[in-house]
Amino acid sequence: MGLKGWFPFIRKKGYEPTVIQQSGTTTASTTSIKRIDLLSRFSVIRTAYTQNSVENAHAILEKDIERFGSKDTVIVYVDGAQAQEKEHTAHARQETREKAASRCKAALAMLQDRIDRNLKVRKRHFTDVKTNLASTFYWSLPIRASFVEYMTQAGWKIKICETEADVAIAQDCKPGDIVVSGDSDMMAYPTVSTLWRPISKGLALVYKLQDVRHTLDFSADQLTALAVVSGNDYGKSIYSLGAATNYSIIKAIKGKDTRETVAGYLNDPKVVLKNSALKNSDKKTFEVAIRVFVDRQQTPVTSNDPASMNLSTYESLRQRFSDLCALYELTKTTQAQHA
Repeated sequence: MGLKGWFPFIRKKGYEPTVIQQSGTTTASTTSIKRIDLLSRFSVIRTAYTQNSVENAHAILEKDIERFGSKDTVIVYVDGAQAQEKEHTAHARQETREKAASRCKAALAMLQDRIDRNLKVRKRHFTDVKTNLASTFYWSLPIRASFVEYMTQAGWKIKICETEADVAIAQDCKPGDIVVSGDSDMMAYPTVSTLWRPISKGLALVYKLQDVRHTLDFSADQLTALAVVSGNDYGKSIYSLGAATNYSIIKAIKGKDTRETVAGYLNDPKVVLKNSALKNSDKKTFEVAIRVFVDRQQTPVTSNDPASMNLSTYESLRQRFSDLCALYELTKTTQAQHA
């Protein structure tokens, strides 16, 4: 998810990212180290692993990575264990997968019923299954580990992080490095100087963070503070205080570090009014977001990952769909022979 509404907000304030073509030719000419947040390429991962064998999916994902640079210039980061700080986001995503699984089961039941009763099966009956099946997909830790082993043997620099890749990237980033990620929260880390945001048709938008801060008339600490108080993966913003309002409040707080800026924000009369109206349990201190964006620390969850446990649900639904497709083809063949 990243930082809610940040990309359009930054463009609205006047910053226009440049556009580059992602290809082995154009990106190889850039000798900077590229640090790739692989899970931010989730749509590519999901397509590869839901439509191919694991071995072929590994190769497809490697091909996608090659567009950003060579083995000499690319370092790939893979998310590890779920972070405690991101628990509410992980829970919401898990609920989404569970709802998709329920819809998928219903669509499979309808498909089977129509096949069993020799009723006409339309394209939408297959599409309903495919759409919801894709939404149940989870890139499990064992398959991630298998991909890391595959890439390591192929000579790539790649690692599974303790928790989220973006925190590890922020810890490792050096001046001049390029971060490849679709997540806007990478812009919040002062160590990140350039962000490549992949979009469609093999293109990427290039954000130079120094230029972004210049456009916003912000210091690096102010930009991080804005990320802390914005809606993000670690908590919601204060109700009714959106990006524009938060921007104007933080812009007026000059010469402070990030913690001091957030403290000044919380003491602003507008913020005090909104925050004091919340229940005590809902009042914002932004301690979790500060721990992530400022301290660059996360705590791994040690209990079983429910999303990983649901891998068996995805695989069973996928197998059932495959069996029904085979049954449908057999039924069509039998009907044609008796026509």
